[in-house]
Parts: sequence; structure tokens; C-alpha cells
Amino acid sequence: YWMVDEPGMQIKTDEFDDVLTPWRGKNGESYKPILMAEKTLLILAESWGEPKNSYEKNMQISSLQAIGINIDVNTTISTSGSTVSAEMRELCRLNNKSVVIESNLAIFKDCLPNRAKKLGYKTYSIHAASGGMYDRLNWYPKIGFEHSEFYGTLPQEGIRKCKSMPGLCDVDMMEHVFGQIKEEKKVFYYWLTLNSHFPYDERDIFISNSLCSRVNLSEGSQRCRYFLLQQQFFESLANYIKNHKSELAGVQVIVVGDHNPPFFKEEDRDAFTDNKVPLIAFTIK
Repeated sequence: YWMVDEPGMQIKTDEFDDVLTPWRGKNGESYKPILMAEKTLLILAESWGEPKNSYEKNMQISSLQAIGINIDVNTTISTSGSTVSAEMRELCRLNNKSVVIESNLAIFKDCLPNRAKKLGYKTYSIHAASGGMYDRLNWYPKIGFEHSEFYGTLPQEGIRKCKSMPGLCDVDMMEHVFGQIKEEKKVFYYWLTLNSHFPYDERDIFISNSLCSRVNLSEGSQRCRYFLLQQQFFESLANYIKNHKSELAGVQVIVVGDHNPPFFKEEDRDAFTDNKVPLIAFTIK
């Protein structure tokens, strides 16, 4: 573990304040009632921010629209803090400043996975990095996940290792994720993505750099690399759904960002709306 002292990347002193308070804003569940569907996949997309150039987000979600997906929710929500803060927002409707979660079982009983379990859902979480990072191995079960997979417990055959943050490549995990969803009658499945993490390593990009020119980004730039990492995830998601639509009919999908993408350059950070992240939702038919 390490800290990077760069503009936009500083760890603030209050990020070690472990007090949990109610999240007063909206989250994915506000727009798509998760415990009304038999199967829901909630994807928390690493660093998926709201670009001021709308063509960027439109190009990403157009991969889904091109296969006939009707995106019935396309909005933004407020966000605050780190990826862990976004997890608390989406899974527990809690607000925390800390990068470390202190277990509070009295509060955690109302977390979404715990509520899902009481209604007979199987609860899954998956993240391609180490479960020791931010102590997720400890607090994921306490908020209600019965089955949690991380790097080291995930099957690695046919799945590449990625570099932006050490772990497995999200685009290679579609079969594993959706395979588990297909096996269950009632399931709440949570996927925290990984490879669009700062610093957006070019070795994790498997699609053409030329796509950046379509949204006025310079090939090879950090902004371009970031865009391509997000783009390839949505393309991979769309391709898998396209090839398995009949098996996945009725599965509800929510994709929401965790926080604004960090960049070295101020002009790159300014290309995104402050403290807002995208949220889309659709049902596979």
C-alpha cells in the first residue's frame, strides 16, 4: 500500500474519521427498487465521473443501446469521498469520511445485502483486487454478503491480470459474474470494478486508441486512457448481454460511478462535474 502526493490525490485528515451517518442524497436504489426484481446486478464503476462533454458518456452507454437495451434511468447523483464512501452510499445509505470502515452491526442490519437476505435473496459481491484492501474481507460479510470473491479466490483461467490497480481484468470476468447470476432464482449481485482506477495504465486497454478522436481527446493522453478503459468495459458488458439475452431476461442492471476520476492535470479534473457521478439502469429483455 502507498500514498501518492499529487494534486487531486491527497489523503485528507478527515478521511480517517470513522463516524457513520445517514446518507441524505440519492443512490441507485432511489431510482430502481432493487428488492422488487428477482435478480439485480449493481455495478459500482470505478472512477466513472460525469464528463462535461456529454459525448463521452453517450458513447459509452451507446454500446448498450446498440444491442436494443432501453436505458430507462439516465441521470446523475451526488457523491462524496472515496470508493469506500460510495460503497457505503450504495449498499447502506450511509455517509462516511473514512477510508476504513469500522463495523457497526446495529447500523449494518439495514444495509441492502442484509435486507435482501431476509427476503430470500442470495447475496454476492465481487471485486478483482485483494480483499484485504480497505478491509473488505471483514466488513462485506457484516453488511450482508454471503458470497464474496476477490483476487486470490476468483478463478483465474482465461482471465488476464491488469495493471492500473493490481488485480484481474474486469472485461474478462463477464462469464463468471453472469454465470453466477443465472444459477440463482433470487439474487442481489454487487460488482465493484477495478481497472478504470488511476493512473489508467495503457497496458489494460484492449480497444483502439483511435476512439479518443471521436470525443476530441488526444491519443495516448491520460484522459484518453481513462476514457478507453471505461469504454471497453461498457462494450464488453454489451457484448456479453447481446450473446446471452434469452438467459438473462428479467435481470435488472444498475451502473453507477463511485467518484470523480482523479488526474494529475487540473484541466483534466475540470473536465468533469464536481461531486456528481452518472447513474444508468435498465432491465434485460
